[in-house]
Amino acid sequence: MPGTRQDECCGFLPNAGPNDGNVLFGVVNMKYIIRILACLILLDLVATSVWYGVYGVPEQNPVMAFFISKSILLFAVTKLFLSVPGLYILSAHSGHWLTKVGLVFLVTSYVEVSLVHAYLFNELIL
Repeated sequence: MPGTRQDECCGFLPNAGPNDGNVLFGVVNMKYIIRILACLILLDLVATSVWYGVYGVPEQNPVMAFFISKSILLFAVTKLFLSVPGLYILSAHSGHWLTKVGLVFLVTSYVEVSLVHAYLFNELIL
């Protein structure tokens, strides 16, 4: 609708006006980016569990490799235990410049991890 905050932001995301402190690059609502990061973390959790449990593909993160070698359940609980508080902190401080920089780094990293999972899917399944 003309004259609304959503319209000011090209209608890309609701509640993300160009002068809002909780937006990235003046367009994207930070809470939306945090949700995307949470989905990427869950995708990594599920994909890593499947690759390790079904196909024997080793975990590349040495810290998490310790946990997954003990139990996939322990791996999942540890990954969530380490990730959920971080997502909460990012959400609570979404207007801070350091959060914005960190989110760009984290989302980029998890997109790269997702591309590795897609490559493995292509090589092992298809």
